[in-house]
This record gives sequence, structure tokens and C-alpha cells, in this order.
Amino acid sequence: MFMQRWLRSPLTCRSLLLAPALLWAMFGAAGGHAQQAWPTKPIRIVVASTAGSSIDIPVRVVAERLKDRLGQAIVVENKPQAAGTLATGEVARASPDGYTYVMSFNGPLSNA
Repeated sequence: MFMQRWLRSPLTCRSLLLAPALLWAMFGAAGGHAQQAWPTKPIRIVVASTAGSSIDIPVRVVAERLKDRLGQAIVVENKPQAAGTLATGEVARASPDGYTYVMSFNGPLSNA
């Protein structure tokens, strides 16, 4: 019952449609370079929301498919503390090697 109502909400439908496009932009459009094979270690996606939220569920669905396609583990971490600014700050301080990503609402991204 909850899942049926959740899937019918406009925000959820938009999230389900946009999440794969955003993840493709991060992972799929980065090809074309003749460097070392990627990924060589697990990929980490930090979600600035609680588990089961409108951002978390589409990220987990796409992460499962990416795991099969890339042959590497995709770790989804939820860090909802501090209204999402903790997660975005942590990813901003991560090494720029292409293994740490963030999925967040607009507020933490623009306010921090």
C-alpha cells in the first residue's frame, strides 16, 4: 500500500526518471580516455537523506544495476545529519579520484 502511494507521487516519479540520467552522466559519459581501467576499487555514493527516502531508493536501484555492469561493488551510505551538509561536505573533501559521489536535495548543495 505504501509503495503504491509512494510510486504515484509526482516527486517520486520525477526522482525515478532523473536518478538514472544523473548517474549515467556521472559514470557513462566519462568514457573515451585511454588510461587505466576504471573502476579498480569500490565506488561510494553518499546519500544526504535517510534510508528509504525519495532519493535513496532510486540510487539503490541504479547502484545495483551499475554493480552488475561495472563488476565492482557500489556502496551506498546514508548521512542525513546536519540537513545533508555533512554528506556534501564529506564528498567535497574526498580525494578527486572518481570513486566518491553524492546524491542530495538542492538545499544542502546550495547552502553549504
